Amino acid sequence: MNSESRTSTSLYGDVSELLQRALALHKQGSLAEASALYRTILEIDEGHFDARHMLGAVALQLGKFDEAIASISAALQRRPDSFHALRDAGFACLLANRFD
Repeated sequence: MNSESRTSTSLYGDVSELLQRALALHKQGSLAEASALYRTILEIDEGHFDARHMLGAVALQLGKFDEAIASISAALQRRPDSFHALRDAGFACLLANRFD
C-alpha cells in the first residue's frame, strides 16, 4: 500500500466499514448515497470487486443498463466466477436488449 492509499484510507475510514455503510444505504433504497460511497471506495481501491459490482447494481436499479453492464463487467474481470455478478450482468444485458 502506498502512502497515498494509507492517507485516503485514514481520511475515509476503513474500506470494509465504508462498504458496510454503502450496503446498508443500498438496502434502504438510498441509491445516491450508496453510489457515492461505492465511488469513494473505488477512489481508494479502483479494483475493489464488491464496490464495482454494487455500483453496477445501483445503475441497474436506476435503469442505466449500459453503465450497469460496464461496471459489472469490470468487476467480473477481477472475479469471473462470481455467480451474483454474472447474474446481474446477464439481467442488465437482457433489459438492455444486448445479446452480443
